[in-house]
This record gives sequence, structure tokens and C-alpha cells, in this order.
Amino acid sequence: YAMEELFGAEPSGDVECWFERINGRTMRSDLTVDVRTTVHLEGWMLSPGIFPDAETTARYVLLRNVETDETHAAQIYQHWPRQDVANDRHHIDSTYTMNCGFGSLFSMAKMPPGVYQVGCGMKNSTKATCSWSQYRLRLLSTDRPNNGEAREPGRRRRSAERQDA
Repeated sequence: YAMEELFGAEPSGDVECWFERINGRTMRSDLTVDVRTTVHLEGWMLSPGIFPDAETTARYVLLRNVETDETHAAQIYQHWPRQDVANDRHHIDSTYTMNCGFGSLFSMAKMPPGVYQVGCGMKNSTKATCSWSQYRLRLLSTDRPNNGEAREPGRRRRSAERQDA
């Protein structure tokens, strides 16, 4: 995607997000992921003025190649309750914070190998905003096994498109 297509020429940076877990493990920087795997990402994102659970709201997880700046966006459709986020941000109206959580499956199969910065974006009819986290993912090519290790016998490749968790 061209960022302008999704968020306009000058998106605001007025979005807060936190990526908590990837495939059930605590999110950390410089994780390595094989492009053959489906990634389950959990976290939350909020922006005052954008209702996370409104039909007119679109929320995205973004991956930007650190060398080419090419950006990939995957829309997320869940809006999990996050009482902890609402409690910690009591200065923000809870209609923007209460259902700001998400957990989504993403296929990496069509992504070129490389290092990607992870970000988030939100938009509705009146506002578009995005920001980048400190997290980076290294996507490995399916052309060569990870560190020379062969796949476990009997373990087949699974191809999956984006799914809701």
C-alpha cells in the first residue's frame, strides 16, 4: 500500500498502540519469522476521536520494510474489551479505549523477505492517523530453511489468508 492511499497525505500521529504478543509469546524487537508461518498478533490501539468498534472505523497493522520503505497493511476487525487500557487512560473517554484490543491472524506468505518495522493505523470519515513502534520483524524466505534446519518430518506447509482469530 501507499500510505497516502490509506491515511491521506498528512496523517496525524495521534494514535497509541501496543503490540503485546506474537504467536502467544511476549512481543520483543528483532523477532525472526518464517514467511511460511501465519502470525497471530495481539495488542491494542486507540486514538481519541475514533471509536474502535464503530462500523465506519478501519484499523490496521502496518509493516514497513526498513530498507525500501515499502509498506504492507492488514486490516483488523476485532475490538476486544480492554478494561486495563481504559483504566490507565482515564483522561480519555472510555468509548475510545474500552474496546481497543485486537488479536488477529496474518499470513506472511506474500511478503518479501526483509526487516520490517511494525506500526498501526486507524481511520474513520473525519480522521486518519498512524504511528510506528520500536518493534522490528525479520521475515525469512521460504527458499531456504531457517539456519539450515530441515522441516520436521510429517509437518506440512500450511497456506492461510488473513483470518479473524
